Amino acid sequence: MAANMYRVGDCVYFETSSTSPYQIRRIEELNKTPSGNVEAKVMCFYRRRDLPNPLIQLADKHQSKYPAKSYTQINAEYKLDFDDEPAK
Repeated sequence: MAANMYRVGDCVYFETSSTSPYQIRRIEELNKTPSGNVEAKVMCFYRRRDLPNPLIQLADKHQSKYPAKSYTQINAEYKLDFDDEPAK
């Protein structure tokens, strides 16, 4: 049995560096590959402070068109190995 159980819709933390805050992802799809691995399509959430200045300026320019959010969403795909130990 896998050490961790994940479902579509779950939010997960990614640790890319021990000195950086965790990154937040929401699982959109889970697919098992022919080799038995699991691939996940995820929605990425970014803190405003982590975005490059040109993107912040662009978001501010179009702010009146869309409701305000405290995060930015970007679709991405990641391969997850569910037998790995959870990030600490």
